[in-house]
Amino acid sequence: MQAGRRRATPSVEAWARAKGRVAVRGPINPSLTAKELALVRAILAEFAPLHNVYAFGSRALASERGKVKPHADLDLLFEGPEFTLDERYALREAFVESDLPMRVDLIHDA
Repeated sequence: MQAGRRRATPSVEAWARAKGRVAVRGPINPSLTAKELALVRAILAEFAPLHNVYAFGSRALASERGKVKPHADLDLLFEGPEFTLDERYALREAFVESDLPMRVDLIHDA
């Protein structure tokens, strides 16, 4: 690499694809039941409509591995405008108060 030149940072979507992550709003089910996936998508539609959201971690890769541990959490990566503190709290509370049987971790790509 030449001095003074930075390597381009890949987009979150490219990173997600390269790492085997799946788009939650896409056609791939990150080892959730249809009801759980619908609930996740409903929460995202209400609280993060301007974001691209990707699942990663053990739940996202479970479809390749064939199973997921019952205690595995759902890791979600958000690409889009920065959340305000109130927006992030509302999103977190929506997942906590939902009927999802797993914890949901929220990560924003800065």
